[in-house]
Amino acid sequence: MMKLSRSWRLHTLILAILLLTGTPVEVTPEPKVLKTQIGTATYYAKRFHGRTTASGVKFSQNALMAAHHHWPFGTIVRVINRKNKRTVRVRIVDRLARRSKAIIDLSRKAARELRFLRTGQGRVPVRLEVLKWGKR
Repeated sequence: MMKLSRSWRLHTLILAILLLTGTPVEVTPEPKVLKTQIGTATYYAKRFHGRTTASGVKFSQNALMAAHHHWPFGTIVRVINRKNKRTVRVRIVDRLARRSKAIIDLSRKAARELRFLRTGQGRVPVRLEVLKWGKR
């Protein structure tokens, strides 16, 4: 049996309560995937916390932020851990180093939600799905 995340269980419980009480429920469709990419993800070292990113935003390990080689800043990306199927949405705010072989570098919070922070793995196979392009 597949284990559901805490937020998924909470959403399911709320939906069940609303349905049982007869409250009208609006279901929003999943956003259209504009582009996909498959590769590996890494996460930022602690020393980058508080530094200014390439987009001018201060980097926070406690926010859902990421770096990508060339996608526009502000792009919203769904990152899927291909080992355990966990997902997280992040905003592109920085650039990866040119020599990086990873396709995305995640904040510690995003890595924690994907459950690869505590495994000690430096690189995890992921699938990226662009949900909304940032401004070019």
